[in-house]
Amino acid sequence: MTRRAQHTRRDGSRPRDGRRIPTPRDLLERAGLRPHHQVVDIGCGSTGTFTVPAVRMVGDGGVVTAVDVDSDAVAELGARKVPGSLRVEPCGPAEFPLHDGDCDFGILGYTLHEVRNAGKFLAEVNRVLKVDGRLMVVDWRKVNDGCQPPKKLRLARGDAEAILERAGFEVEEAAFLDDSSYIVVAVKERNVETVNLYGER
Repeated sequence: MTRRAQHTRRDGSRPRDGRRIPTPRDLLERAGLRPHHQVVDIGCGSTGTFTVPAVRMVGDGGVVTAVDVDSDAVAELGARKVPGSLRVEPCGPAEFPLHDGDCDFGILGYTLHEVRNAGKFLAEVNRVLKVDGRLMVVDWRKVNDGCQPPKKLRLARGDAEAILERAGFEVEEAAFLDDSSYIVVAVKERNVETVNLYGER
């Protein structure tokens, strides 16, 4: 869950259609992150691409819990001097160190395409978010763009929307951000203990 650092165009450069590429803070604001929120960044990576701006945005009244299966990445992020309320902890592939309904806001930044058991993983994401909690998914478009990861390992935006809906979320927004990535913003509608990715909702 640590490949988000390979996204190399966060410097304000423009994709082919001329749009400015949004910053992580832009995306968090767009998805509805607010002061005082309790946040979980799942697959935070060593750089904390979304973790660090989230900590600044929630302020003293909020807490960001950053988790990753890569213990080295967790240690590296934890060693950084990040002002504000930040918890950095290792986690299992589908087991997060949080209680039921702890969080107002969840972040999956360039993480969902790496998940091997999406049903179990999304059931755990559902568990730690409050009903009406918000989830921001940013991931790679399923295209050949000359960047890593290759197309065959990516998750199409429509597929991401479909599995989120099966996991108890209502998709509020889905859009392409640039030539390589997309955003899906979803709201948790209901608690779901198990997620059947293939059966009827």
